[in-house]
Amino acid sequence: MFTNQDNNYKEAFNKFERIHVSRLVELSKGDYDAHFVLFKNDKTWIAVAEDADRLFEVFGWQTSIVYDAEGKAVSWMIVTFFGMEVIKHSKYSYQVLDHGDMQGAFDSSVEQQICYVQQYVDFRQLLISTFGKEDDKLTIGKKIVTHNTEISKTLSIENFKFAGDKVYACLSDGRKVLIADGKSWLLNEEGLPLWLALDKR
Repeated sequence: MFTNQDNNYKEAFNKFERIHVSRLVELSKGDYDAHFVLFKNDKTWIAVAEDADRLFEVFGWQTSIVYDAEGKAVSWMIVTFFGMEVIKHSKYSYQVLDHGDMQGAFDSSVEQQICYVQQYVDFRQLLISTFGKEDDKLTIGKKIVTHNTEISKTLSIENFKFAGDKVYACLSDGRKVLIADGKSWLLNEEGLPLWLALDKR
């Protein structure tokens, strides 16, 4: 049960987060000779506003929404090690700025979980294209639950299968589900449980 002290702390922390978002947005507007401006955040990187939107346009990675000090919506993306490796090996330039760490703030939204997996999938594809592996598979131990009007059952994702720009999730019931085709990602009722089960950082 939350106390008044807990609520006061939460309100103060949220205010601090919004102020920090505003600060990052202003810093990102500098005169940088790069496609993307990223902020170092412990073991990850943060893209805000137009830079997060550009990452979405280029790679298709899902953006999240946060709010600045004035309550305005701001595009937000946390880039993992896997995502950074994809950016480094792309034709796009980037610049990294240092700042105070956000201590894990804003990393738990559904959109960000999807983004983590998208970056990981693109990293796996990068390895395949770099090292020429034709039948690369990755064993996944996560469980997913599917629901429809007649049946509810628990499945496991046994592996990924990569075929050019296409990525398939091979399920324990024998189905092979196309979850990505180039920069098009399956985010409907069938695909979303797969993405959430594959949360990968």
